[in-house]
Amino acid sequence: MLSNNLSGLKDRKLKDLSDFDRMRVNLARLNLRKIDFLVCDDIFENFAEADATKLAKLVMEIISTNECASIVAVSNEKLLKVIKGRIVKLKFGSIVN
Repeated sequence: MLSNNLSGLKDRKLKDLSDFDRMRVNLARLNLRKIDFLVCDDIFENFAEADATKLAKLVMEIISTNECASIVAVSNEKLLKVIKGRIVKLKFGSIVN
């Protein structure tokens, strides 16, 4: 579960965490809510590939746990292997076949 991986962060202030750990905490908070629809607009773009993959897996865990509809936008095509679902490519705001 998502919260199990955060035990080492419980005594630290949010402002003292790295960007990666801060995002993990925010995703854990989101996971505590019952959500019907999740939209992520390339939240992975500023992270190294390994960290982005870990975050994408956490997002997929939230989606499957809540059984919610989602739109997850990514600019890194390697993350498409982690994010399952229908792939729609956009160019200048229009869907490209």
